[in-house]
Order: sequence, then structure tokens, then C-alpha cells
Amino acid sequence: MPASRKTIAVVFGAVGGLSDVGKMAVLQLLDGASSVDLRSVLMFHSSERPSLTAANRPIVTTDVTDEALQERVAAAVADANPAMVEVGSDDAQETLEGAFAGVDAIVVAIGNRQPWKPRTLAPSMVDIREAAVVCKVPRLVVLSSFGLSGDPLPWKWIRYGWALMLSTVSRSAWHDLVAMEAAAQDTGGSIDVLIVRPTGLTPKLSAIGEWRLFRSRADLPIAYGIAKQDVAKFMVQEAVTPTLHNAVVTIGGVPWAYDDAEEVPDNVLSH
Repeated sequence: MPASRKTIAVVFGAVGGLSDVGKMAVLQLLDGASSVDLRSVLMFHSSERPSLTAANRPIVTTDVTDEALQERVAAAVADANPAMVEVGSDDAQETLEGAFAGVDAIVVAIGNRQPWKPRTLAPSMVDIREAAVVCKVPRLVVLSSFGLSGDPLPWKWIRYGWALMLSTVSRSAWHDLVAMEAAAQDTGGSIDVLIVRPTGLTPKLSAIGEWRLFRSRADLPIAYGIAKQDVAKFMVQEAVTPTLHNAVVTIGGVPWAYDDAEEVPDNVLSH
């Protein structure tokens, strides 16, 4: 018998590197998942409301150097015609519940890790979680960041530098990320939650369809840089066919796997 179709919801943000991954998850599902139905939600801060086309579709940009990919992502998001949710609005949870009804899994990639940007991860995640619980969604795949407490990556200079930035100029981002993870996992055991912590989401890297998952030092080496498309592909795969359950995993690039010397990640974390 043919496998039953699944419905996957993707919640993505308007701006930020984490949000770019969500936009690419939309592209991934529209491009290559013929057995999956897509629901999409664009969550935005009031200061980052996207412009709309004449057909009332959102206009989004993506921070990658590949201009053709930028155009494909923008077209995919417009085609998906996502539900629009302003963070903190009175109808946010109601709109999310409408998008989540009957879905098999939700991919969440919203917000950013940059200094001086609006901090929306935690409040957005509370609304997403509450709507997911109401709709009895069984699976949640959430994008976060490496460098948080409990991250087992070795203390090489690149991780030290990132952790230092999160604890100083990006301290508000660190608090937002930690609170978001806590909110995502606070489901009373009713949802299978996977937290995905990417290393460097590098705009210049092209997708290679591979990645390295890191849970202990036995998984080293791991490249610091990884293409946003590859993170999106991993998250979509884990939403459609889960392999990691109620877990937190770091994802990075495969060392020395890039054909173009200019695309080799600059840093490799090793023993």
C-alpha cells in the first residue's frame, strides 16, 4: 500500500539567519516532497512586517550569496501563501491553531541570533507550543543555536568566541534562545520535541545534501560552517520521518566535503 500523505507546518520568520532556514524548509517541501502537504506561517515583529505583492503575498529576502537561490526562496514563500502572524497579537494563537489543525509535525525556524534585533523567539514559541498542544500535534522540530548551556562542542576558539558574543553584545539573544528552548520542551510530554542547534549558518555555502550531527566528542570532527539549505533539509527529514526523539542535537558541516576551495568552511572543530 502507498504511504499515507503527511501534512507538515513550517513556521518561519521575516528576517534573520534562523528565519532563512525556515524559508528554505518551505522551498524544500514545495520542491521535492510530493507525498507531503505544506502549511506555512510567517511570524514577524511589528517593526519587521513584510511588504506584500499585488496578490497580497509576502515579499521576503534571504541572506545568501546565491542570487538564483534568493529568487527561488522568495517565489516559494509567495506560492505557499503563508498565514501571517504578528508576534504578540491578540489573534496569534487562534491563527496558529488554524494552521496546525491536523498536521503531523511542525518545523519552527524563526528569529535571529544577531545583536540589536527584536527578541521574539520565546514569546513566539509560547504561542506555537500552546497551539500545537491544543491541536494535538505529535512532533515539533525547532531551530535554536549552538553555544548555549549544555552544548558539548569542545572549547576551541571559534566556540569560545561565539559563546563570548552571546554572553556580552548578544546577551539578549542568549536569553531569548534559552527561554525559547525551555518553552518548546514544556509540553508535559505530549509532543516529541527535537531541538536543532546549528553552528555557523554561512551565507556563501552551497548545499551539499550532507551534514554532521554532534552529540558527543565521538562525533568529531565537525565543520563550523554549514549551508542554510542543508539545515532546512535535515529539519524537514526529521519532521517527515523522525529518527531523533525528545532530543537536542548540534548540526554542522562535513569537514573537507566542499568541492569548491572557496566554499570550504574556514574552521573545523576537532579533538
